[in-house]
Amino acid sequence: YNPQFRDVKKFSEGLAVVRFKNKKWGFIDKSGEIIIPPKYDNARSFSEGLAAVQFDERKDNMWGFIDKSGEIIIPPKYKYDNAQSFSEGLAAVTHYDRYYREAIWGYIDREGKIAIPFEFYHASPFSKGLAMVQEKKNGLCGYIGKKGVFVIEPQFFSCKSFDDSGEAF
Repeated sequence: YNPQFRDVKKFSEGLAVVRFKNKKWGFIDKSGEIIIPPKYDNARSFSEGLAAVQFDERKDNMWGFIDKSGEIIIPPKYKYDNAQSFSEGLAAVTHYDRYYREAIWGYIDREGKIAIPFEFYHASPFSKGLAMVQEKKNGLCGYIGKKGVFVIEPQFFSCKSFDDSGEAF
């Protein structure tokens, strides 16, 4: 027995993220055909037609977003330490802040423009118009709307994202 893949993630929007023997990530369809060749150092599942992929060609761990044909839609122009999938038109991404000497979270839109500034210790995907974020100044969690304004003020030591039912999980 000689498996072709080292790791396989769940299917999303008809494609699954797979890790090949060369340790690179690519995408297959439900028949197992390689749709996007294994050339990424990390990858997230497709969401809203885009997938976050990590480019490490220059050892700078940059994340960008591709479409289902593998075309780069949002170039890896920020030095992301992490990127989440798009949700409700926005994606939570991190940017290394030299002043704070750590990665801070913010949100970009589908054009790669900053939609909500980088100012959080952590940020989750949007669901039902809300996203859980953790503030830098006090470490407390709360929930913001898509304009980046708190809908539920930071007051919790621990928070979770909302699932499709609108309940925190």
